[in-house]
Parts: sequence; C-alpha cells; structure tokens
Amino acid sequence: MVLNRQGSILYNGLKDLIIEHLKELADTDIFPTFPVSEEKQTHEGEVLLKALRKVWDDHTSSMTKIGQILKYMVSHILPITLTEA
Repeated sequence: MVLNRQGSILYNGLKDLIIEHLKELADTDIFPTFPVSEEKQTHEGEVLLKALRKVWDDHTSSMTKIGQILKYMVSHILPITLTEA
C-alpha cells in the first residue's frame, strides 16, 4: 500500500481500528466498573482503577507490537519490494 502511494489509507485504517478497539474496551471493561454508590465507593474505585490498568497495559502492549510489525515491514518487506520493482 505504501509503494502505491496509499500509505494514508493504511494509516487511517489502523487508526480507525485502534479507536474502535478502545471504544469496545471502554464499553466492556471500564464503564461497567464506574462507582455507582457512595457506600461502596472505595471498593468500586479500586475495581475501576484495576480495570483501567488492565486496559492501559493491553493498549500499550498492543501498540508496541504494532510498532514492531511496522518497523519490520519497513526494514524487510519494503526493500525487497523496491528491488523487485
């Protein structure tokens, strides 16, 4: 896609996929853990923080892996494709 000058399509597609994934995680993991009662607010607050930490760790791990894949593609696949062209 980059060779065909469609890098913006690749970038925008990846960006949209990440946004969709984060919204899904927010809906399934974060919003259900918001504190609703003042009596149990401390415990519910801890549950919310644990959910946020889980989502954050998942996000940072995923972004690292995506970055590594893109770096591999630039350093290995792109040069091969350029020499074949």
